[in-house]
Amino acid sequence: MWSLGPIVHGRERRYQYRSSEPHATAQRQRELRAEAVRKARQGPLFFDLTLSLSKSISIFHASLGENARLAREAGDQQGDEYWSALVGEVDG
Repeated sequence: MWSLGPIVHGRERRYQYRSSEPHATAQRQRELRAEAVRKARQGPLFFDLTLSLSKSISIFHASLGENARLAREAGDQQGDEYWSALVGEVDG
């Protein structure tokens, strides 16, 4: 029977396999190793989602201002007024 024992060396964690079936075939060794891996403690699966609202709002605000600037440069008065009004709403 294979056993899975953690060997901790500094920050590195290694697992050592030992067999009570020293003359096991290669196929049997793979089966024993797979069984030991299944029995080993598994860490939980999770996602780390970081949400930075202040950064998101800053980027959104900057994009509105850039759209207003581009409309002004293109001579689009209606577009400039639209985007500038949105900037004012975010600022307000």
